[in-house]
Amino acid sequence: MERYELLRAFGGHAWDLDAVPPGRFQALVRFAKAARAQTISDLRGDRRLATLVAFAAVMPQLAAGEAIEVFDLALTPRSPRRRHSRGAPLLLHTLHRPVR
Repeated sequence: MERYELLRAFGGHAWDLDAVPPGRFQALVRFAKAARAQTISDLRGDRRLATLVAFAAVMPQLAAGEAIEVFDLALTPRSPRRRHSRGAPLLLHTLHRPVR
């Protein structure tokens, strides 16, 4: 939850990024998630800024999804026959599950 709150403090969720082509935006997000900080700091100014903006705009949602996944793992009893596979996003399953 702390990670989510820190990332949300940047305000990226409220930025209007509709002018950025969706494919380009997703490529920037993928790069930002995979790259090391040193690699991003070595980028030239415009590319570095675009990468950081894409990261700040998307990461709060990803951090929220991770928090939900952790809560789901903590609240779901362990059983050999879980409803979802280990690699599947748990967020979709938790949206359809009633609150306990």
